[in-house]
Amino acid sequence: MNTGRNTQLNSAEQEEFSPRLSPVELRNLQLINDPAIAGYHQGGRKPFGIHVGDGEQVDLSASPSGNVAHLSDGFERPMVEQTCSQGFRYSVVGDGSIRLDAYIGGEDAVTEDVELCEELNAAKEAGALKGVCVTIPLAVEGRPVAQLEPGLFSAHPNVLRVRLGEPLQGVEPAFSTDGLALYSASGSRLLQLAAHCARYEVLEGCLEIAPRAFDSAADLKRVELPQSLRVIGRLAFAKSGLQAVELPPSVCEVGEKAFYSCRQLMACTFSPGLREIGEEAFANSGLARAFLPATLEKLGAAAFNGTPAQRRMAEGAIIIDERNWQLSLDEGGGLYSGGVLLEYLGCNRAYEVRPGTWRIGDAACRRNPYLQAVVLPESVGEIGEEAFRGCRNLEYLGLPEALERIGARAFMDTRIRELHLSKNVLYIGESALLVQGESPQHNARPLAKVELDPNNIFFYVESGLLCQRGGGSDGGDACVLYVGPDNIVRIPNAVNRLLPNAMSGATGIDELYVHGHLHSICRDALTVARSIPVLHVEFAEVLDGYERGDFVVPSLSARYRVLTNLLTTSAKGTVFDFDYYDSWVSNATRLEEFAPAALQRLAKPVRLSSRSREVYLGILRRKQVQVCRLFSQAGNMGALELMCSQRVLERATVEAELQAATQAGQAQATACLLELKRRQGWAAGGLDLSL
Repeated sequence: MNTGRNTQLNSAEQEEFSPRLSPVELRNLQLINDPAIAGYHQGGRKPFGIHVGDGEQVDLSASPSGNVAHLSDGFERPMVEQTCSQGFRYSVVGDGSIRLDAYIGGEDAVTEDVELCEELNAAKEAGALKGVCVTIPLAVEGRPVAQLEPGLFSAHPNVLRVRLGEPLQGVEPAFSTDGLALYSASGSRLLQLAAHCARYEVLEGCLEIAPRAFDSAADLKRVELPQSLRVIGRLAFAKSGLQAVELPPSVCEVGEKAFYSCRQLMACTFSPGLREIGEEAFANSGLARAFLPATLEKLGAAAFNGTPAQRRMAEGAIIIDERNWQLSLDEGGGLYSGGVLLEYLGCNRAYEVRPGTWRIGDAACRRNPYLQAVVLPESVGEIGEEAFRGCRNLEYLGLPEALERIGARAFMDTRIRELHLSKNVLYIGESALLVQGESPQHNARPLAKVELDPNNIFFYVESGLLCQRGGGSDGGDACVLYVGPDNIVRIPNAVNRLLPNAMSGATGIDELYVHGHLHSICRDALTVARSIPVLHVEFAEVLDGYERGDFVVPSLSARYRVLTNLLTTSAKGTVFDFDYYDSWVSNATRLEEFAPAALQRLAKPVRLSSRSREVYLGILRRKQVQVCRLFSQAGNMGALELMCSQRVLERATVEAELQAATQAGQAQATACLLELKRRQGWAAGGLDLSL
């Protein structure tokens, strides 16, 4: 291994490496919530592989499909994995360099080196694996090997030593090794543990342990970290077999999920000098105690979730040095920075926020499975975004009178049933009061009751809708959320914008009146849990001589419960999608819902296409017996006359249904059909039996 090492990380080594994405991940980038590929989302392309050089990175700007590497000469080369004789799968990437993707074994690469492996083999159980030493090529097909995938040898527990092959003439090797691990050329960055061993000592001079360097190293029980080490990367030791670790004073940062799910990790020494611990850094590990130094500036969310230390917080299992002037922990498990509750770390069912706290931080209690009640002091003026999101057992949260701001999705996916909004509330973020979640299929109930102080000048409740003054377009108001209990809802004339999920989960609306001057209907604003039976729509302009229309809405599947697809907006105002509505009605499964809607469309054919008209008439003709019986039993003479005028109800059908109704003693149906015969001129001479 090279002995001349830099004492500082260069810019390339400081940058977090980009994980190679699988074909499935590449096809579903928008569904992946992983900070490590955030740049891929934003830029559309992101380099793949581990940075193995000292300050150098091969440009691997991959296409969104993940199958093409863009070369420096302007040409594209397919990124097809191939196999070399040394026993590795590899890919040609970037400017033509090689990335080793996985070790699969091979005669040329695997050498039974007795001298190197004898000592380790002796430690194995009798008859266990036969240790091998693998030669890692520095060149393949005349191209330099510049990158390595994490976990090259994870599937080969018999690999006990590694060594480097011959470099390409005139090209400096991209990495070095001590026989057990792979480092950058200068040795300042440990890339990954290659050999399977129970104990490993990181070389002095190493400044950073790369992300996933020891990931899933189940055999590793102990690691010695050098005094030069500064950074432990993301997922560096995740799911490894570590039992204890001592962080030297030089370590200033422990990355996200660095020791995630290290079940056997019982002890960790946090030395002074540590400034940052990433999100879920020790989550689901076996850590029993944590004494955090006075130098700590940032403790990531859920850093100790699922650990014995978290469960024993009341006994002082997690402590922050009292000399720390930025962070402090109270007895209940609240992590504070001054007057801000950063995170609730405890496992109690009830928690009382410390007096004097003015803000509940973003995601402060997110996904805490224990909390059932939280008491906020009167000093709290702001609740951050997603502050209580995912607290599925949280039933009570008293909002103080001083509260002014509620962040987006603050109470989502909780069991809160009632909220009181004081006169001081001036801001409610997107979906902040949507306790049941954003999915229309969610089974949880929405808020049962929202009380708003009538003296609030920023919000008001009208017709069961919580509205925000000035929150719409051009000075108009915005509809924030349906809070009930009105079953007949009229969108206020001042409202010209429906915010996202404004009526999500609503089940009690029987009729909805929509005016014609809406400017904006946001995402899922009208995604209700139960179809609204009747919709009254005012058109933005006169259509076929009509200014408004009444529409019967069948109760169909979730696909047709999205009223946002039925109602949109344009520069002129509210737009009703007649074709979508006709498709909706024609797919109704219940005749008692289809027939009134179809006849209503035939009676007032606003923008009714000839095709939809024929569909309606065809269904009514085929179902005329059932429809005639339905309307006659309901005494709906108007519907029966309309069927006759549309030539979908024959005299023979009326006669047969009249006879059946008379025999069954159905007085209303008999009278209705007799009157229909009289009005249609079908009644025979003689006694008039009409009522």
